Amino acid sequence: MKPAVPLLGLTLLLAMAGSAVAADPDATLAALPEARRGVAAQIEDGATLRLDDGTGLRLAGIEPVLAAPGGNPHWEEAARRLLAALVTGRVVVLRGAAATPDRYDRQIGELVREDGLWIEAALVEAGAVRVQPPLPPDLAAALLAREAEARRKRLGLWQSPLYAVRTPHELAHDSGSYVVVEARIDRVENRHGVIWLELGEDAAARLDRPAHQLFTAAKQDPLAFAGQSLRLRGWVRWQGRPVLELAVPEAVETLEPHP
Repeated sequence: MKPAVPLLGLTLLLAMAGSAVAADPDATLAALPEARRGVAAQIEDGATLRLDDGTGLRLAGIEPVLAAPGGNPHWEEAARRLLAALVTGRVVVLRGAAATPDRYDRQIGELVREDGLWIEAALVEAGAVRVQPPLPPDLAAALLAREAEARRKRLGLWQSPLYAVRTPHELAHDSGSYVVVEARIDRVENRHGVIWLELGEDAAARLDRPAHQLFTAAKQDPLAFAGQSLRLRGWVRWQGRPVLELAVPEAVETLEPHP
């Protein structure tokens, strides 16, 4: 049996969720086509639920904390309970769902409650989950801003070192994990169409050819990242050293230089 979630932690998550962007999702969210509508009936984790007709839904653009190796069950359960408190028994609308379900037969998209509450934003703002692109750029920017504020306030999972922002030399133990890392890019190389970002001597990040094409389409030149301080997010794979896989442009944030 999982330990009970500390009442104070859950109360903080619920309080933050209540103040999230409840009334007016931005124009990008509102313009996404409606894919599914129904009553939320069963909550499986902090990013997964089922409607009363049995349809499985997976919230897009966020990463449930259970994906972290050794994930703290307190935060896993807190995220699940927060999602349950937000949507159980309520009419929800899935917008912009993928054309085909995932391998678990779940539809993936942005979830909006019938009163306009953007559920992904509420969860991120409360520190219950982390942002995990791909997302439309406008939605990614909105969620990343909320995540930064939750991180600054050390809300929810941001209290735990398991989910803390990494430095490159800390990535050696994160193979197979989804991480957020801040680093100065020493140099960038194009090796036969694969872009490599060197994060000092300890680690690297890479964009494979499909990712490189997405960056080009977004008018971002990864070769220009050399010398910049960036916040990166993605999965770490061991390739003789930890390598962070950058899949989409929204996985890269430029950090403001310190005065």
